[in-house]
Amino acid sequence: MHYSRMTTGTRAIPNYRLYGERIEATPDFWVHCETIPERTHLHKFEISAHRHESFFQIFLVTEGGGEMLGPQRPLSFSAPCALFIPPGAVHGFRFARDVDGTVVTALVERLSA
Repeated sequence: MHYSRMTTGTRAIPNYRLYGERIEATPDFWVHCETIPERTHLHKFEISAHRHESFFQIFLVTEGGGEMLGPQRPLSFSAPCALFIPPGAVHGFRFARDVDGTVVTALVERLSA
């Protein structure tokens, strides 16, 4: 399966470094860390389907929960838990408003040693 050509309905799945941010030619970071609410509150706790071709992510959920939206059906989760998103995997989220935790995004090529 080639994620760069996947679509949801009639639209292509966006590819981001960090959700909602345009991809630059060269990443300006190799590891990024932020709280889950830091980015999700900007999007009303709903993150549309997207992917990260060159990055993997780890979500460490310490409070609340939500649903992870993938190519199949939503997967419910609740704290405490960890979610691992490999490079290229299509994913999105519907978070509970009380969600808290940390998201670590890392550039795969810097960690492949």
